[in-house]
Amino acid sequence: MDKSFLHQRNSHSTAYISLVLILFSFPGLLSAYEFRASPLVSVVSGKELSSSAIGYGFSAGYGRRIIPGVGYLIEGGYANSGYEADSSFSHTWVDWRLEWALLPSLKWLSPYIGASVGVYRYEQKAGNKTAIAPATGEEKKGNCFGLGGVVGANVNLLPLIDLFAEVKARRLFSKDAEKFGQTDEDEWLITAGLGVRLSLSLFNNSWR
Repeated sequence: MDKSFLHQRNSHSTAYISLVLILFSFPGLLSAYEFRASPLVSVVSGKELSSSAIGYGFSAGYGRRIIPGVGYLIEGGYANSGYEADSSFSHTWVDWRLEWALLPSLKWLSPYIGASVGVYRYEQKAGNKTAIAPATGEEKKGNCFGLGGVVGANVNLLPLIDLFAEVKARRLFSKDAEKFGQTDEDEWLITAGLGVRLSLSLFNNSWR
């Protein structure tokens, strides 16, 4: 028998087997992913502030299941919080969150908790300009890392769409006494949001 014919036949068999494996694994791979987006209400608190700063923001994230009931989310966001007259804080962040479903057996409601670590860009403004630290003359802006926790719940609306609500509290380690003076302190950034969660699967909406 012609060796070229055998080689071609084996190649076709390998291709068919590979295609079958891909088709069988494809639903499971897609069912693990999700996308979230939410407008935010933000609050910034710290010892150096005379009052808490309240404002608005937006966040979006991309998540994946690790094991049933446990997943992670990579989130980016922005918040602008005002306090006193013409003074504000702005924060931009990217963080990584580990999330646990509390009642994974429920189909229409899925409460969850999570813990996060992230990198934050912060800036304090006076009017339209960056605020100046009185003790050092440095502009009040920089980068820091933060740790946080979250409590929330998903409510199933449609086969591929959930509505979710959550509250996140983050401790931002922004204190820099050498750059901004001895009165500088770490900050708390608290956000609350109501948004939409989209499953990127046509086979299974529940990644938990």
